[in-house]
Amino acid sequence: MKELTEVWSDRSVVLMDLVDCQSFDAESETENEKIHPESENEKSHHESENEKFHHESENEKSHNENENEKSHHESCFGKLSAWLYSIEFQKRGLPHAHILLWLSKDSKIRPENIDYAVSAEIPDIQTDPGLFEIVKKNMIHGPCGENNPTAPCMKNGTCSKGFPKSFIQNIEIGNDSYPKYRRRSPNHGGQELVLDKTTITSKIDSRWVVPYNPLLLRLMNCHLNVELCSSVKSIKYVLKYVHKGCDQATFKVTEQATRDEVSDFINARYIGSTEAAWRIFSMPMHERFPPVMQMAVHLENGQRVYFTEENAHEKSVSNAPDSTLTALFAVMIIHCDIYNLMDLWTTHCHCMCEDFLTRLNGNESGTENAALVEIENMVMDMGGSMLTQYGLPEPQQEHFERIGIDYQRKTCYDIEKERHISNQNRNLLNEEQRIVHDSFVASALSATSGIFFLDVPGGCGKTFLIQTILATIRSQNKIVIATVSSGLAATLLSAGRTIHSTFKVPLNLTNVDQPICSIKKGTSLARLIKECCAIVIDEAPMTNKLVFEALHRSLCDITGKNEPMGGIATLLCGDFRQILPVVVGGTRANIVNSCIKSSMLWSCITPLQLRTNMRVYLSGSTEAGIFADMLLSLGDGLIPVTENPDTIPVHQFGIIVQTTKQ
Repeated sequence: MKELTEVWSDRSVVLMDLVDCQSFDAESETENEKIHPESENEKSHHESENEKFHHESENEKSHNENENEKSHHESCFGKLSAWLYSIEFQKRGLPHAHILLWLSKDSKIRPENIDYAVSAEIPDIQTDPGLFEIVKKNMIHGPCGENNPTAPCMKNGTCSKGFPKSFIQNIEIGNDSYPKYRRRSPNHGGQELVLDKTTITSKIDSRWVVPYNPLLLRLMNCHLNVELCSSVKSIKYVLKYVHKGCDQATFKVTEQATRDEVSDFINARYIGSTEAAWRIFSMPMHERFPPVMQMAVHLENGQRVYFTEENAHEKSVSNAPDSTLTALFAVMIIHCDIYNLMDLWTTHCHCMCEDFLTRLNGNESGTENAALVEIENMVMDMGGSMLTQYGLPEPQQEHFERIGIDYQRKTCYDIEKERHISNQNRNLLNEEQRIVHDSFVASALSATSGIFFLDVPGGCGKTFLIQTILATIRSQNKIVIATVSSGLAATLLSAGRTIHSTFKVPLNLTNVDQPICSIKKGTSLARLIKECCAIVIDEAPMTNKLVFEALHRSLCDITGKNEPMGGIATLLCGDFRQILPVVVGGTRANIVNSCIKSSMLWSCITPLQLRTNMRVYLSGSTEAGIFADMLLSLGDGLIPVTENPDTIPVHQFGIIVQTTKQ
C-alpha cells in the first residue's frame, strides 16, 4: 500500500501540471473468449497449468500494450501529453486495465465533437454490422432491474451502476462528473436489439450501453469502457480508483470449543492464479508517461528511513521522542472514559518511566514520580485536574503550585510591559478603532455582560486592535482569554490558542442535542473562566454556531449566571465575506444555517465595524484603494454576476495579459 500511495502521489503531480489538459479514462476488461477466441484451438490439450497461466498473462499484456500503442501513436483521440495505466485482477481471476490519457491543449475535444470520441448508443446494424455485434457482445450492461432482479449489480432493488440511463437527445456536461452522453430513444433515431442471455431475453435500447470509443472497440474486440474526464474532481477519483490496491479477503480463526472473547480478524491479500502468474513473470502492474521521480531532497535529519520486518518495532520504540507515551496517557485521562486508570498505570508505568532515566542520571528510584509530575503537568495544561481526582498516585511536586499551567499562563503577565503596549498602541488607533476599543474595554472592566461582533474586512487593522484590547485589560491586572478558530491565527495573538483547545470543545457537536464543552467544575480551567472578565474570539465567522452555543451553556453553568456567555464580556471578530463554516457535503443553505448569524445568540449581539483600510491608507496608493473597494463590493454582493451564479466577469477586476512584462 505504501508503494501505491507513492505512485498515486507521483501521478497527482502530472495532474497538477496538466490541469488545463483534457483526459480520457479507459477500462479494458479481459476475457479470453472475447479477446482471443482462437487461442484455445492453438493450445495443446496437454498444456500444463503453468503454461496456461503464462499464456493468459502474455495475452493480456500484449493486448494492453496494443491498446496503449493504438491510443498513443495513431492519435485516435489527438495528441497526448501524458498517459498512465494500472492492471487490476478481478476475483474470478481475469485481469483488466485502467488507463488515463491526457490530451494536449491543441487536441482538446469540443463539446459538439464528443459524440465522435465517445459513444453510448447501439450502432446501426445496416451500416456497421461488425461494430453492432461487438457492442452487443461486449458493451451491454445487464440485463438487470425488472428484467433480472437477482443480477449482481442490484442493491436494494436498484442497479448500483445507475442503469438504465435516461434518454438524452444531446450531450450534457456537468461540473464535477462524467458527461451525460447522447442516448437517443428509438422514436428519435436510436437503435434497439434483442439480447439473449441464458434463460433471459431482453429488448435493449441505448439506455443500457456502456460508453465506448468505436475505433478502439473495433480494434480490441473486448469490453472497453471509455469516459471523458471533464473535471479535476473526476480525474482525482479515477486516480484513486486506479491505485486502490489489491483485493483483500477477511477471515477468522476459531476453535471448536466455545470461547467468551471477541474473535480475531485478519486482513490478507486475495491473489488468484492469474495474478500470481502475472507477478511471477514480472510483468508491469502500472506504467506512466512522462516519468516522475522523487528527488532525495530533505531537511536536516529529515531523510527517509526504512525498517525491515525484523527491526521495525524495535526501531520505532527506541527512536520515539521522549514523553510520547506519557503524552498519550495524559490525553487518555482527559478525553477517554477509562474504567480503571490505576490498573492501566500499573501495567505500563515502567515503559513511561524509562523516558526519565537520562534526566535523573540513571536514578531509577525517582523515575516514577518524575513521570507522574510530567503527566499531571500535561493534564492540567489541557484543563484537567490533579491526578488524585482520577484515582492515580499523587506526585511529589515540592516546588510546583497546583493551580494549573494554563491558569498561570493567563495570569502571569508583566503588568508594566502590558501597560506600555497599551499606551503606545492606543495613540495609533484611528477613530473607528478607538470606538471599538473603548466600548469593549469599558464593558469588560465594569463586569457588564454583553456579546460584541466586530465586522472587519481584511486590512482594517483587526489584529492590531485586538492586541491593544488585550494589553489594556491585562494592564489592569484582569484576565482576558484570547482564542481563535484556527491554529495559525492563534500565533498572531498574545497567549492565543484555538477555541477548541482552550474550552475543550467536542469535535463532533451534531451527535448531541444540546452539546456542552468538556469543562469540569473545580478544575483550573473552570477557575480561570470564573475569574476572567473578557473573552476574545477571532475568525468567528468560520466557526460553527454549535461551538458558540456549547460554549454559552458551559459558561453559564460555570459562572452560575443565566446570561449570554455566562455574563462574561465577549468580543467576536471576523469577516463574513471570507471563509464560512465548513459543512461536509452541505448546500449553501446548510452553510448559512451553520453561521453565528443563525444562532439563538445573535439577537444578543451588539454589532461593531471597521471600514478604514489601513493597508491602503499607509501605502498611499490610489490603485490599491480602488482594488480594495472592488473587493469590498464583491464581498457585499454588489457586483453583478453572469448567468452562472458562481462566476463574475473577469474584466471587473482587470485585464488578461499575455506576458509577465505586461
